[in-house]
Amino acid sequence: MSFQLANNFDFPVYDTKVEVYNFDKMKSKTIKVAGKDARISQSDYTNCVVFRGAVATMTSHSIKGGVFITDVQDGNFYAKLFTRNKMPVQKITIYYFNRIFHVVMGVHPDGSTKKFDRIYSLESTPEI
Repeated sequence: MSFQLANNFDFPVYDTKVEVYNFDKMKSKTIKVAGKDARISQSDYTNCVVFRGAVATMTSHSIKGGVFITDVQDGNFYAKLFTRNKMPVQKITIYYFNRIFHVVMGVHPDGSTKKFDRIYSLESTPEI
């Protein structure tokens, strides 16, 4: 698996952190608790992380080279991006279905659950 970080804004982005999780593994370790949100133990959560990385500064209109994760097996993954200066970030889900990778990006203000937009790859649909 590989990906790159791009700053398409006119201003720098500082302290960008990236976390990639094995979503299938996380889903299997999550339990429902009556009257509460679903829970996962800290150790199971930590074991679901397949990559953590950080970039101190990204200048305007720049790309940080490819990040390669070599020990990833087939499955579904969830990536989160965090920034210090509260720029809108994308929460990205990649889903493999019928031999096609479907990508969904939800654009959020950092630290907020309010969605600005949800973007689907060309092959994907809201149902998938």
